[in-house]
Amino acid sequence: VSVLYCPAQINRYIYIFIYIAIFKYNVNIMSAAKKSSFGSRSIKGSLPGRDAVLEVDTMYKTIGETRSPMTATARGTSPMRGGLGRSIGGANRSIGGGSTLGGGVGASTVQGTVGIAKAQAQPLDDAEIANRFPENPTPQTKLRLVFDELDLSNNKTVQPDGFRRVMKALSMGFTADTVDDLYNRMDVNKTQAVGFPGFLDWAENYPVIIDGIYYRSRELVERTRREAKIESSRLYLEAQQRAERLAQQQYDVAHEALEAQLRAYNMAGEEHQNRILAEKDRSAELFDIARDIERLKTDRNSKDLDFQAAKEHERSALKPVKDVQHQIGQVENVILDYEELLMGSQEKERQLEQMLEEAKRNTAKLTGQLQDANDEMGELKSHEKEVVAAHEEVQRECNAIQMALAAAESDLAKMLENKAAAEKAQLAAVAAIKKALANMEEEERKMAPLRERDGQHKALHQAAIKKVDDADLDLRNQESDLNNYIVFRTQTEHDEYPLMEHEVRLREQRYNLDDRDDVHYDETTTFINATGHKDTRGKVTSRA
Repeated sequence: VSVLYCPAQINRYIYIFIYIAIFKYNVNIMSAAKKSSFGSRSIKGSLPGRDAVLEVDTMYKTIGETRSPMTATARGTSPMRGGLGRSIGGANRSIGGGSTLGGGVGASTVQGTVGIAKAQAQPLDDAEIANRFPENPTPQTKLRLVFDELDLSNNKTVQPDGFRRVMKALSMGFTADTVDDLYNRMDVNKTQAVGFPGFLDWAENYPVIIDGIYYRSRELVERTRREAKIESSRLYLEAQQRAERLAQQQYDVAHEALEAQLRAYNMAGEEHQNRILAEKDRSAELFDIARDIERLKTDRNSKDLDFQAAKEHERSALKPVKDVQHQIGQVENVILDYEELLMGSQEKERQLEQMLEEAKRNTAKLTGQLQDANDEMGELKSHEKEVVAAHEEVQRECNAIQMALAAAESDLAKMLENKAAAEKAQLAAVAAIKKALANMEEEERKMAPLRERDGQHKALHQAAIKKVDDADLDLRNQESDLNNYIVFRTQTEHDEYPLMEHEVRLREQRYNLDDRDDVHYDETTTFINATGHKDTRGKVTSRA
């Protein structure tokens, strides 16, 4: 009998040894995870034992329920605390598979869990998140909150569909078969509706998964809050931008009014300067006209003197002409006398042939004298022509001087008219200067309130720009914090998944060992009963 019994007993010890080794491996993994850094979140594991069992028993007593028996011998919790929220892939997860990407920040579309649905209805602040999902909850609080998260139908039970939806919404990373297997481990009675006692029995064996569900739910609410805050900041920034644009428009209107008034003032100043320059031009023109009048008067007097001198010169030039004409008349009289004497001599020649020779001599003599008189007559006529030409030239000069004198008189009269017009224009220019100065002073008075208005709107616009910059900086900081938070949560979940995976595998190995141990125990019992041996196994081990 001893030979037959010993192999079974040895096998049982081997199973126990393997289970202890696996359990130590699990504890080592949890200790290593505790030492690893997840940012502000770390694993705080307590060794499985009596304290954890007492905590769960206290929970049962508190809710007035009796927990169902389970074959598990390792009971413990590994609450995870620290960082708020989570982010996998940078998107808000939805039970229905939809997601709202980080580009349009707003309320999450998650509808799977109680806490998430409440967070979606109304963004939570830090105090509300701390009240709904405490950062360091007690084991009882954590288990109750996780159960509420898994209870999608609000009927105090965890159903398969709700369990799958929550695990998918929280991106636990398990396959569908693993999720179904986890639920089957919870639903030991196969009712498809696990109450809180059954959930507590299941939670004792999966503290890391419980921790992951709790903190991922908390992270999802936290991220929803942050995104809602970013959306609020974005709306505030848009409101400030609209206010800045309005302030810019008001400032532009005020500045344009000031610029228009400044242009009007400058135009009035330019007009005033132009009037002053015009008045100076009129004064210079009047001075030039007065100087030209004096010059024309002097020129007219000079031309009058020249005209009088020309008249005198004409009279002087006319006297030789008259003298020559008188001499011509005398010579003509002499020629007539000589002609009469010649005719008398010819008559005497005919009458007195005797005196022919003497008459010829007298004729030749008279002919010579006549020729001399004719020559002298030609010279006098030539001199007469010269004198007449000189007289005509003097007369033309006199006429020209007379015409110049008349032109000078006309120019003087016109200049006097121009002087009168210039004096009138100068008076008008002086009046225009006074009017332009008054207009410029009026435009300057109008400019004072416009300057004040421009300064006020400029200050308002600068303040609006500062608010926009501050809001934009705040939004950028929030988005940067969210991105950093997403990176942190991504790394956290990446580090957390191996722990959950190890926990599932270790629990599966433990269940397999328990099942094999039960089979071995039943076979041994059958053998003992068949052989009639006394069952002394209670002294060595007992079925848990």
